[in-house]
Amino acid sequence: SVIDPISEFIDELNGYENPEEPFSEELKKKTSEKLQEMVFSIDISEIECLRDEIENWKSGMEGTNLENSSKYSDLEECYDSLENGISELEDLDFEIEIGEKETPNELAERMQEFIYDLENAIADLEGVNFPGMF
Repeated sequence: SVIDPISEFIDELNGYENPEEPFSEELKKKTSEKLQEMVFSIDISEIECLRDEIENWKSGMEGTNLENSSKYSDLEECYDSLENGISELEDLDFEIEIGEKETPNELAERMQEFIYDLENAIADLEGVNFPGMF
């Protein structure tokens, strides 16, 4: 899972000696390098592809008196859910840097918030209801 390495990183931060003290320059450099190695990014192209397919299907029904059908409503709901999920993922800040006087505990807290937001976006996308063909 995408979240596992982030959770492990948080555990490591919580295990630092003096986690309430701001990062030393050496520890800040080492920790920043680990953050860069984790490369926070998520490829949302497949989700965008699904959204586009649903949009094309929905568009194909327009002008055929099917706009009031339950299938069209299902497609609209599916499209909106995918669009919202994509938006949530795009709104996540993957560029995490250590603040000037930040402590390991504060960084761990920010990383935990990041996981929470990421889990919510993933849960929303997992709950998308894709309509059947018939």
